Amino acid sequence: LADSPDDLFAHFRLAAIYLAHNELDKAIEHHRAILEVEPQEQAVRTSLAHLLQLLGRHKEAVWEYEKALCMEPDSWELQLELAEQLQRMGDSDQAVNHLRQLVNSHPEFPDLHLRLANLYSSRGEDKKATGQYKQALDVHPDYLDAHIALGRHELRMGRNERALIHFQSAM
Repeated sequence: LADSPDDLFAHFRLAAIYLAHNELDKAIEHHRAILEVEPQEQAVRTSLAHLLQLLGRHKEAVWEYEKALCMEPDSWELQLELAEQLQRMGDSDQAVNHLRQLVNSHPEFPDLHLRLANLYSSRGEDKKATGQYKQALDVHPDYLDAHIALGRHELRMGRNERALIHFQSAM
């Protein structure tokens, strides 16, 4: 790299070596160097966002996820990552907006309904949470995680008998 600072192969290799040795800050430096040369390298940008998230640098991670989404706006996996990161930062309103958009775009995926329901539940929004849990179960009636999550939600809401029904369905 001393002779050729734009040598992408060297940056990729060093990033991998630093990741293998759990030296995340140094790996981030090489991710950024790669993106200087190839700003459209989405896998590196997403990896950079993940690394920033692991280091607790949430605002930077959100920024990188957003840039990655600009390159692939239909990627619901990146939308999920962004929503989770926003939630970690305490911006649950934006997290809800992202998840709601995903659910509207892909209502056939019960996991999206479940994630939105869990977020509503964590915010204490009983009716919205219950509605999303039920939509997840409408899409996939035997969805174990949805039954368990809805059971937990019902317990938090003090509805023990309804919780028991969902736990039994999960069994």
